[in-house]
Amino acid sequence: GIMSGAGAPSATRPAGHGALLMQAGDPVILECRVSNHQTEMRFCILKEGEKTKIAKGQVPHKSLIGQPFETTFEMGKGKEEGKGAGNVVSVVDTVDTSAEVLEELGEEEEGGPGEGKDN
Repeated sequence: GIMSGAGAPSATRPAGHGALLMQAGDPVILECRVSNHQTEMRFCILKEGEKTKIAKGQVPHKSLIGQPFETTFEMGKGKEEGKGAGNVVSVVDTVDTSAEVLEELGEEEEGGPGEGKDN
């Protein structure tokens, strides 16, 4: 169903939007602390059937959709996640994130030269 009435674009959420649930099409940042002084961050747009690689594992988007923002979970419970078992990932709403950070993270989808994604 299409939500009408609010009229606000999804990017400007009201204060207290922590109660909102993630849905397909939402831009989020996955954060994983891989060591004492290194945190990996990945920007992604949630899509059913997509996965985002982080900290040697993969996070299936379908496991995020329907969860609240700021969810923290442990990777590696299922066979899909790969080598990331035990890594704790938190999901950050991009609403509060500066444009510079988002630009720096970028989306990984394209795959630069050498990724061999030319069908």
